[in-house]
Amino acid sequence: MANREQIIKRIEGLPEELVDEISDFVEFVAARRADGEFTSVVARAQQDSMNKVWKNEEDEVWNDVSTG
Repeated sequence: MANREQIIKRIEGLPEELVDEISDFVEFVAARRADGEFTSVVARAQQDSMNKVWKNEEDEVWNDVSTG
């Protein structure tokens, strides 16, 4: 796997229009990662709050119900 310095050296020799394309791709990857992290945080928050509803003695009877 290429490290940061190798990637920078490769980019330095490219024409400007390709550098712009690479910049767009880097922004896309960063945004996708940020969206994934946000989604993960929201999912964990929802799960924590819903555990009070899902995981209780009165609800245990539903744990063995088939969904298929």
